Amino acid sequence: MIKIHSPLSANMTWHLNRQGVLLALENGVPKACFIFNTWSTTEFDQFDMQSSKDWEFKLIGPQDFLTKASEHLSLRKLKVIKEIERSGSFDVVYDHDQKKLKLSLSQESPSEVLVAAPVSVDKNVSDKVKVLIVDDSSTVRTLLQNILQGDPQIEVIGSLDLPSKVDPFIQKNKPDVITMDIHMPEMDGVQLLKQILPKYRIPTIMISSLSEEDGPYVFDALEIGAFDYIKKPSFNEINQVGAFLIERVKLAGKLGARRSSRTTPAPEDKRQTQTVPDGQPWANGKNIILIGSSTGGTEALKNLFYQLPDSIPPVIVVQHIPAVFSKALADRLNTFYKFEVKEAADGDLVKPNQVLIAPGGKQMGIKQRGAEMRVYVTEDEPVNRHKPSVDYLFDSAAKMKDAKNAIGVILTGMGSDGARGLKNLRDLGAYTIGQDEESCVVYGMPKAAYEAGAVMQVTPLSKIGRTIGQYINAPAKKKAG
Repeated sequence: MIKIHSPLSANMTWHLNRQGVLLALENGVPKACFIFNTWSTTEFDQFDMQSSKDWEFKLIGPQDFLTKASEHLSLRKLKVIKEIERSGSFDVVYDHDQKKLKLSLSQESPSEVLVAAPVSVDKNVSDKVKVLIVDDSSTVRTLLQNILQGDPQIEVIGSLDLPSKVDPFIQKNKPDVITMDIHMPEMDGVQLLKQILPKYRIPTIMISSLSEEDGPYVFDALEIGAFDYIKKPSFNEINQVGAFLIERVKLAGKLGARRSSRTTPAPEDKRQTQTVPDGQPWANGKNIILIGSSTGGTEALKNLFYQLPDSIPPVIVVQHIPAVFSKALADRLNTFYKFEVKEAADGDLVKPNQVLIAPGGKQMGIKQRGAEMRVYVTEDEPVNRHKPSVDYLFDSAAKMKDAKNAIGVILTGMGSDGARGLKNLRDLGAYTIGQDEESCVVYGMPKAAYEAGAVMQVTPLSKIGRTIGQYINAPAKKKAG
């Protein structure tokens, strides 16, 4: 979790060790200081919620932070006016009397002076996100409460152990966000969600052990309208899981109950559409569909696939998802359609009438040899702090000789993963689509792609699949002359 320092109302010193710092300035006057611990997507999403488009930035920290931060700011068309590398320990000192920020190496005299007149970007106390915790484990409730109350913009207003206590509490206290355990006495979290969500429409984050057994419960909850899910934290995971939980809670509170309405028809009601025989080229030559998605993506994919023709070009998907859930997602989706949906394995042949979903916790790319395409699955490092990463897939597709024959799609999700890769594909002649803001659970990844000039067409989720279906069967445009 990033630390946001504003206003600076007294002399302050920050002793930093390989952390990253963004100093925000407006017309040369510093406005805020953001300190990054991991420069993860979660931290940059928190920064996005606090930043202003009128700001310019000075970057301080290790080279990998400078690279990541510069790329992130560039995608949002925010100006970087200076980068200062600090690979070890350093201090940032604020002199309140002189209204100056001083930067130095640790145990050395301050070497760079920045004039400062900071202003507040904090939320008012009345704007705090009010959270209700529902979990039958007192240990987990205490842990979640300690994590959430560590953020000044969150207030835990209740901590309940039994589902039967939830409805009366909501009526009296009106929480903004609920965190809910999956396995509880009286009824499980999915059953409880079915009772309270239609009635109160409160954004709810499911707390899961991320075990294989939890997969069906999590997907059922998302289908009903849960905002998101996170791993149940342990004491040794407080920093990692805690930052993620805080961001999800604050985002849910900000966006409100954007429930996933069930606009997809039941499987037996799926409209029959014109098909294309296996092996026959689609009318305009587009031979592969590449899709990236994150928060809200599991239901978005389900919705999109319902709209596709029964005969489709190969579809390759990167959904940000834990390792144990990717196969469960593929198996679940595979029950709904005439084409096959499966978790990808290293070396899988890319072929028509099949959807390959990237394994969670691994990177997946695509290679072309002659007319044949295959996916490869690796243990490569995270890209944009994600594994699997949308940019990793898109970048690999951009290296294919037939990259112009791809269709690239960015769906709902936090952060900017996929924006750079989609822009590369568009520049090579691929057709690119971004989900519109109204139909997104989180308008992060599609927004970043649009702002990067990567999106040719902005489309509601309810029309993306049909747009693809019409496009792949439309006659190719003849060249003039």
